[in-house]
Amino acid sequence: MSEAHDELVTLDFEDAEGIWNAFTPPGPEDILARPAFERELRFFIGLEDEGLYFRPGGWTIDLPVTVARVAIVAAVLAAGFQLAGLEDLDREVIIATAGLIAGMDLRPVRLARRDRQLADRLDQAGLAGVPLSAAQARRALPKARRRDVTPDEMAEVLERLVAAGLADRHGHDEWTLRAKGSEAWIRLRLSRDSA
Repeated sequence: MSEAHDELVTLDFEDAEGIWNAFTPPGPEDILARPAFERELRFFIGLEDEGLYFRPGGWTIDLPVTVARVAIVAAVLAAGFQLAGLEDLDREVIIATAGLIAGMDLRPVRLARRDRQLADRLDQAGLAGVPLSAAQARRALPKARRRDVTPDEMAEVLERLVAAGLADRHGHDEWTLRAKGSEAWIRLRLSRDSA
């Protein structure tokens, strides 16, 4: 999407593809989720006319920023509800939920390669589903790597895994890595601004 100018934002078919790739899990589940995502997005941005949607070269539309945000959130929610087996929800429920979430700062969490390597290492060590401290997670690293990582840095990595839906936090110094296939697809974190 382009930057907002005069409270309008440009959304096009490439943006829709990027949104799909950023917010949805890869895998066979997208057979039904992808059409749900596209249907809801088309409805919100007014591309219900199939002739307009399938024009050669795709589509581009200028929308008020708020409408674009609600459309994107509704499309992602429709896909998520489809994956969760809630495909028969009324569009009004999706619209109401999307309206609430659109006011939030919704974005995918990007993990560094090192973060993913740690998650894989913990999984290979049989620690998925086992509550562990940052020090215990650090001990799962090869000896050569342990010297380069402090317990505080390990806690920061575990927090990033929580934000990405790959782990859960249980207390001050306790996390649990989620088993492969049980990752949190969308995780909402509420926080109070310090301002």
